[in-house]
This record gives sequence, C-alpha cells and structure tokens, in this order.
Amino acid sequence: MAIPTTRAQRLDWRPEDAVEALRSGQPAVAALALCEQLGAVRAPLADVEMAIVLFSRALDGLEPGPVPPERMDRLDRDLALDPAPVLAGWLSALRVRVRVAHDLDAAIRFLLQARGIWLAMARVREQTADPDDFPVGAAMDDGSLIVEAIRGDDVRGMFRAVDPRGRRLLVTVTSRQRAAHQQLARELAFPVEGIAPLRYVGSLGAESDALAEEEPDGRPSSELALPLRPDEAVALATQVAAVLERVHAAGLVLRFLRPELIYVIQQDGRTALGGIAPRADLFVIGASAAYGAKPLFGQLFAAPEVLAMQKGITPAADVFSLCAALGLWLTGEHPFAGDTPTEQLGAIAGGRGRPWRGPVELGMVLAGGLERAPAARPTLPTLIANLRAAGAR
Repeated sequence: MAIPTTRAQRLDWRPEDAVEALRSGQPAVAALALCEQLGAVRAPLADVEMAIVLFSRALDGLEPGPVPPERMDRLDRDLALDPAPVLAGWLSALRVRVRVAHDLDAAIRFLLQARGIWLAMARVREQTADPDDFPVGAAMDDGSLIVEAIRGDDVRGMFRAVDPRGRRLLVTVTSRQRAAHQQLARELAFPVEGIAPLRYVGSLGAESDALAEEEPDGRPSSELALPLRPDEAVALATQVAAVLERVHAAGLVLRFLRPELIYVIQQDGRTALGGIAPRADLFVIGASAAYGAKPLFGQLFAAPEVLAMQKGITPAADVFSLCAALGLWLTGEHPFAGDTPTEQLGAIAGGRGRPWRGPVELGMVLAGGLERAPAARPTLPTLIANLRAAGAR
C-alpha cells in the first residue's frame, strides 16, 4: 500500500487504510494524517484526548489476551458519544481491529502520538505566525514547518524547519525550479552514509520551491574557532574524505562541498564529523532567474570546472573543495584571494591564492589539490596519505 507523502494525499487518506499503515510500521505518518484531517475541519483537541481516556478505560486492569465482550460493549457505547465526524471514522477504524489487550494499547499509543504532533505543530505556528516573515511560518506538504531564517532572503534563502516528529531540517528556498520536482529528488538523493537524507523537494507557496534535508548533528564547521590545530584539521578532512569516497564509489560527485554545510560534533574532546548537507548550491543553480536574487553564501569553495558549469565533472572537483575547506580550517582564511563571491570566482578561475599562513608542509600538499586542472590533482586516498605524512613531520 502506498504511503501518502504530501499533505493533500494525507487529507484524502481513508482511516481504514491509515490504520493498516499504522500496523505496518508507519505510525508517525498515520498520526500526522489524523492531525491534518482534524485540523482541516477545526475539530477540537479535546476530542482526541477524550478518545485516549475511553480506550484507556477499556484497557484498565486487563490481562494479556482477548478483550472480554463486556469491555468491548462498553467501549462501543463510549465511542458513540458523537465526536467530530472525521475523528469518528478514525476511532471506528481503530475499534474494528481490537481483539486483544495489546490492540487497545496500540490504539492508545497511536492517539497519544497524534496528540503530541498536534501540540508541537500548534506551538510552532504560534511562534511563526507573522505572515510578513514568509517563508518563516510556512508549512511544506510533508507537514514540516519553517521556523527560522539562516541566510539569504525569501527569493533565495536557507531556513530551518521542524518536522512533525521534532527533527530539524535545512530548507533551501528558491524561485521555481526549471526541472521537475521528481527528477530533482532523484538527482539530489545522494543515498550515502554521512550525507544528510533528502526529505522533500516541492512547492512552497505560490511562487517558490523548496528542498529540505535533515540537518546533521552538531554545528557548521564554519562556526568553529579557527584555525584548528593541524592534527585536528587533518583528522576532520580524513573523515570527510571517507564520505566522499563512498559518494564516488556510487558514481556520484557532490560538486559543492563547503564548510558551512559540513557539520561537526565534539567527540572525546575532539572535533569530529557530524554529517554533510550538500544540496543547497545545486538547488540554487537549478532555479529559474529571479530579479534581485543574491548569492546564498558569501564564499566559494567549488572547483573552477564546477564554477564554469562544465560537463563531465569528475571526483577531482570534490578533492578541490575539500582542500579549499581544509585551507580555511588550517588558517582561518579562504585560500583564494577576494572578499566577495565575484572576486573569489575570478581568483579560483585564475589560480590566484592568498599568501599561505598555515603549516608549510600541509600547504604544499593542499597546493596540489587546488590545481586548476582536474587531472593534476591527487586522488582522495593519495591526498589523505600525503596530508597525514605532512602532518607527522
């Protein structure tokens, strides 16, 4: 049975089918559908809470095993107390499947989950109720609510959202995309360990599109107190390289790897990789032209062939971006000249680097990874081996 993925589909979901999905391991989606259907008819939360009480009363004191007929009769009488018609359909679907005490317990847990989602969504809406702050306060079709602006603006921006289960998402908002949403979802999936899962590609409001990916644990590496110790920076680059090797083994290339979207955590007192959210730049360049749109990020870390939008991009592009990020971690400065994206674009294309102020041996290794010609750059394994050797000297 297909599980609804958009709000419109969940609003049309039959309670009987939703309860079947509940029993097949999809309780959160079913609970979200219940909340959305009740919200659409403005049914009160008190009706859900009363249903929890009624099912709890039927379960009270029961031993494992079949539910006695007298308990079932009382539950039927209780559920006939005329709740909102939408809820009545859901309660009927839950009741039909009750055979044993465990079934009553499952129904209670489901209703409690729906109540929790209802309350969480209500709190977020209260905090983001100003319509002038669009897209903050807007809901995506998967039920996630945008709660915070991170960078950019409503024409081209990055925002934080919270899904119905409380998971944080990074949401990139643009003008309408040139490609179909389903095509983008396939192309930007990057189903690799260490890459943040893609959660949504679709419309947002009347004129915008949005891409949501799970926000990795920790915080962006660009927010660290820089420079890092050389051994710490090389260790972090090694962990990122391990993810990139998995990406390349899958026949993919990230093309846009940047410190702002490489998340780090503290592990045993050291900086470690939390995850990578790599899709924002790719989503931005796929958008239709929008008057007044500004760069989403203040610095560039992509290889010259990526910035020139050449075809046939190879894994060497990710080697370049990793070296550029590592240069920032080692010195606190961008490795190429220029203080704006436009200036850095020219510097990367022309190979004009800043004076190197980091460890000399590591700088010599990075220089190879930042070569303009992709074929002149080392492979990832060679790069990491050279960095480790240079760091040990």
